[in-house]
Amino acid sequence: MKKAKNDALTILCKLELIYPPAFFDIIIHLVLHLPNEALCGGCMAEGYVAEEALTFCSMYLRDVQTRFSRPDRNKDAVVEKRKFWGFESKCRPTSARQNKHLDPIEKLNIEWFVLDNYAAVRVYMK
Repeated sequence: MKKAKNDALTILCKLELIYPPAFFDIIIHLVLHLPNEALCGGCMAEGYVAEEALTFCSMYLRDVQTRFSRPDRNKDAVVEKRKFWGFESKCRPTSARQNKHLDPIEKLNIEWFVLDNYAAVRVYMK
C-alpha cells in the first residue's frame, strides 16, 4: 500500500501536466487517501483479531485476574421508576461523597437552571 500511495502520487502529478485543473475534483483527490485508509483498515482488523484471540484465551486462565474473573466496578442497582426519575443514579459511586452546603441564592439559581433546562419539567410548566 505504501508503494501504491507513492505510485498514485506520481501518476496524479503527471496527470496535472496533461489535464486542466477542472479535471481534478474530489474523487480524483480521494485516490491519494485510499492507500492510507486501506492501511488503517488492515491495522484495525489485526487489532480485532488479536483482541478476540486474547479474549478467548483469557476465559480459560486460572489464578489470573481478567475482565471475566474480576468483580464489576459498579453494581447496578434497581431503581423504581417514579413520576420524576431523571435525577436518580442507577450505579454505585466510585468515589467518596462530599457534602457542600449552598447559600439560599446559589440553591435558587441551581434549582431554576435545572428546572428550566430539563425537558421532563417543561411539560408541567406548560
